[in-house]
Parts: sequence; structure tokens; C-alpha cells
Amino acid sequence: MRFALAVLVGVALGAALGWSVIHYVNLVKTESEPEPPKPVEASMYAAEPNRVPVKSGTIENEAWHYAQAVQRGDWDDVMRRVPWMLERLTHAELNEGGQAARDAAREELIARMEDRSPSSVDNQLLAEGVEDWFVFSPYCTMAAESVDAGRRDLEAPADSRTWIRVTYDSPITALRDSLNLPIHSLLAGVNTSASGGVLKANVIGNLDIDLESIQYFAGPGAASEPGGAGHEP
Repeated sequence: MRFALAVLVGVALGAALGWSVIHYVNLVKTESEPEPPKPVEASMYAAEPNRVPVKSGTIENEAWHYAQAVQRGDWDDVMRRVPWMLERLTHAELNEGGQAARDAAREELIARMEDRSPSSVDNQLLAEGVEDWFVFSPYCTMAAESVDAGRRDLEAPADSRTWIRVTYDSPITALRDSLNLPIHSLLAGVNTSASGGVLKANVIGNLDIDLESIQYFAGPGAASEPGGAGHEP
């Protein structure tokens, strides 16, 4: 009887001691572990609500001059304003064969930008973005609409972001969404750094696209209200 009682007491003491050790370990672990990082604010990626309107439709800044250069196909001017393109040219010159390699890289970039026929399979706004030369195409009119602070999650913090209203002349030559519907108009945001360079803001292309601004051509099978009757690019 005494032996059984001793066993029970030993088990109880062992359980209490074990619980104390586990509690201490968990306490130390909890106190020593850093807090998980806070999620990035969604507003960093969304359109800034505090936009300053541009009343004249034009603005003398890097973003507006860049959009104009893209539209008229002045590719040397475009490359001069985009840091990653300048870096590509410099890398070719320093690491791939001097001036001849730089010239070859330049021709490669120009050929890529010049291939912007409305019938191209790349003339389509996808979730990953779209190349700038399809947005600021020769078949649209552009008007600077507003300016905001821009994004802080890019290769360099944006000094500002200019929102440009792009309106396409015809469904035949318009930019298309992922369902192949022609877009009538949209707002494209150009982020620029303090040094004036155009920052890359998408997987494809350098532009932010305000999806809520998209309007479609009126007519059978096309939506005319912002957001395209539920169609997402």
C-alpha cells in the first residue's frame, strides 16, 4: 500500500515538474522570438487617393515627356529616361564588347519597342501589366490628369507619379484587355524618381494601371461604364 502511494506521489510530482519545465520553455521561447513582420499596407500598391489635379491636360515633368516620347516613337529619348535601359546599354558596353555591343543592345531594345502593331499578341493588358508602347500608342490621345506621391516599393522611392488619361481612337487600334475586348480609355501612372528616371512598376512594362478607371467602347458586347461591366483586364 505504501509502495503504491509512493508511486502515485512520484507520478504527480513528475507531472507537475514536467509542466513547469514546458511552461518555462514556452515562456522563454515566446519572449525571445521576434514579432512577425507587419503586412505591407495595401495603399502602397493602390492608387493614391490624394491626387492633385492637372487642369491644363499637360504638365512639364519627366513622366509627361516620357509618355510623349513613347507615343511619337523617339526611342533614344525613351531609353535616356529609363534607368534599367541605360543600365542594359552600359552593361553591354563594359562587359560584352565595347561600343559595338552597346550599339547591338540599343538596336535590340529599339526593335522590341517598334514592334507595337495593334494586331500584336502583346497588345493586351494582363495581370502582369503591358508594355508602355502599347499604352502610349500612336492611336490614342493623352492628357495629364493628376499627380500623387507615387509608390515606395519600387527600385527607388518614387518622387511623384503622374496619372495620364489615355483615350484610344478606335476599337480596331485600341489596347485590349485579357478577354480581348478593346479598351476605350484608362489611367496610366508613371512613377519617377527624385533623379528624374522612370521607374519600373510592373512585371511587364513600367506603368501602373488604375483598373477602376477603365472604360470600354459602347456597342454590342462592349461595356461603356468604368470597370467594363465586371470585365477585369
